[in-house]
Amino acid sequence: MLVMRCIFLLLFVHSLSSTHHDEGMRQPESYDDSWMNELQKPKLKGKPRTGIEEDSSYEPGSAPSDIIEVGKTVGVSAQEETGQCPASHPNVYHNGQYCCQSGREKIYTPQGDKCDGSAIQRDSLCCEGDKYIECPSGNCDSLNTDECRVATDKDGSEYRGTVAVTSTGLVCQRWDSQYPNSHSRTKQNYPSAGLEENYCRNPDGEPSAWCYNGEGTNPRWYFCDIPKCVTGFADEQLDNLEKQIKGRIRKLNVEDIKDYLKSDDSLAVLQWQLLNNLKEGGLPINLQDETIRWLFNDREAMENLLTSGDIEDNRWKEAIEILAEIIRQDSNAKQGIKLKLAVAIGLTFSSDVYSMAHGGKIDGIARYHNYARWADDELLFEPFYNLNAWQLRYVVGSWAEDDELVWARNNALAEFRNPNKIGSVTHSMVEYNLYNADNVSVHDPGYYYGKPVTLEWIHTIGGVCGAISKFGTGMAQAFGIPGLPVGQPGHCAFIWLKNGTTWNLDNDISGWAESTTHTGIQYTWKLQAPFFPMMNEAQLNPNLYRLSEKMRIIAGAFAESKYRFLILEDATTICPQNYDLWYDMADAISDEKVDENMLPRALSPILQKYEEKKQGS
Repeated sequence: MLVMRCIFLLLFVHSLSSTHHDEGMRQPESYDDSWMNELQKPKLKGKPRTGIEEDSSYEPGSAPSDIIEVGKTVGVSAQEETGQCPASHPNVYHNGQYCCQSGREKIYTPQGDKCDGSAIQRDSLCCEGDKYIECPSGNCDSLNTDECRVATDKDGSEYRGTVAVTSTGLVCQRWDSQYPNSHSRTKQNYPSAGLEENYCRNPDGEPSAWCYNGEGTNPRWYFCDIPKCVTGFADEQLDNLEKQIKGRIRKLNVEDIKDYLKSDDSLAVLQWQLLNNLKEGGLPINLQDETIRWLFNDREAMENLLTSGDIEDNRWKEAIEILAEIIRQDSNAKQGIKLKLAVAIGLTFSSDVYSMAHGGKIDGIARYHNYARWADDELLFEPFYNLNAWQLRYVVGSWAEDDELVWARNNALAEFRNPNKIGSVTHSMVEYNLYNADNVSVHDPGYYYGKPVTLEWIHTIGGVCGAISKFGTGMAQAFGIPGLPVGQPGHCAFIWLKNGTTWNLDNDISGWAESTTHTGIQYTWKLQAPFFPMMNEAQLNPNLYRLSEKMRIIAGAFAESKYRFLILEDATTICPQNYDLWYDMADAISDEKVDENMLPRALSPILQKYEEKKQGS
């Protein structure tokens, strides 16, 4: 029976397409109807976590003989270390150094002036404990420092993250609870120790952060494994994030994992995924850069970046650097439609996009500024402002140059100037001509008289299926409506997002089933055109799609293999249109550690929904 169920699920997934799973982008080469080889998407990877041996022979505040009690590290004052900083002015620069007064300034201490009277810059230096720290890049914070232990915090007393399990896997007891272990380490007794929820803390000078055992009384308490903060791209950063994530999900059920992934703390999952993408591509990136650091620590930006479709050849470094440069040039690109537009540009132009008219590369950053200005000037159709970053990729990826898009808006026929009709304007503005006015065949290079094949020139001369479809695509994109040409046997059609909601197949002769993404166009999941409306439906509720993607990351990289299927199964009920989930679940269901008895129970809700949808269609 298990074999039959596996076969059924595999057939269901692979009935969506007859070819294997793709990486998700077409490399721009030429503009004919030849196709590229599909690429295998890399699988998510995880590493086993190790802990320290359990020892329950002592209480907090009294170390056993085999553990050195180092107490709470207070550091060395800048004055003692350099002999230069004036004791009467602890919060000043002196000889280029920042002298910190005793306290808990972890990142910035903006008060005070330099000795020359000029103001202290927030991102110049940072304080940790009683020491000054000078960073090569001028900034000392790493990724989400609340979730890791900074270098000078030797005992974890400054840690304010959310790890809530011991290094041996025991769930921590809440600090405001006296069960199962009664204690005096309460928020009232230690008001500055950060004793929130059941998070690991060190209120009393132990060698490391710890917590009481929430699962019993033996051991009464134990140390936690707190990741150390690092800066820059390194394996250590990935390892720290991995420890943090595994510490959060250990011994959680699927519902608890979903709650975690809905919270701001799930930023760590996105950070891990993006850094892992960079590592797999062997692509170091400067995490000290202020804008890139902002990107890695902004949940909305990261979710937009990682849930807006695939890119080719793991070109995440290129995507990040383009996005960061846009944000440096336009601070408005940190939120709203302009953030989505900037993400779409970064992803789309991570590989070169070429002009249909001249064959040269289109400048992605210049395109961002043009579309941002057109949006501000309300030159685009209303649906544009509600598009998600994935949909915007098929606006900004236009093969028409920006001046052609201006021409298109100025010359579109009046009766087609609305989001329900704009794509179809091509049938009224481009004449189907096998021969030009001088009887030169469309297959002859001289058909367009040696001039660049712009939208205006196509309108003037005419053309066949390719010209009609590319013109219709460009006209839609000029008004902020997504579109792209698609190939059919011996024919070129195109699809465009009618009214910004529904993909419409236009200039069609073979139907959706025989339509494939045109060379030079990026795609998600697979080459076949029907995956566009499928992804569109998955993105209708972005929160659910994002949650399902984060569950897929957890299942693939962090969950034990026997639980991987259950997490993926639950994710498919959240967003059944997410093809990647089904692809991964088809793999997980064949794992020998999966309990056969849970498969019918787990799959029945999915199969029921599938049958209901089939009967209702």
